[in-house]
Amino acid sequence: MKNLLPGTVLAVDSGFYRHVGIVTDRTRDDRPMVISNSFRKGGVFEEPWDDFSCHQHVTVQGYPGQLDADSVLRRARTKTGTRWNLFIWNCEHFVYWAHGISTHSPQLMTMSACAS
Repeated sequence: MKNLLPGTVLAVDSGFYRHVGIVTDRTRDDRPMVISNSFRKGGVFEEPWDDFSCHQHVTVQGYPGQLDADSVLRRARTKTGTRWNLFIWNCEHFVYWAHGISTHSPQLMTMSACAS
């Protein structure tokens, strides 16, 4: 966890869905901080690792875009406080947007397909 590069996407499996966030360039208690768009917090916030993970196992999802880490974090932080919305601005939308990729939510698309 100490060697994670800023901009790296993380995921926590809550059972029903996977919550994703972005490793930042800040630390607390020798662990990276994570910025995410959280239903629990009601929007985009940067928080300590343990708050992001809720003490669950965290998996590394990778680095999906081509933007450098400074650009990803700058973009992500401009959205601090933006309200969470399941259909148009959830954690996946946020992560892809911060990485300069068109916003989409694979989990939401899967749930929609299953409901059809």
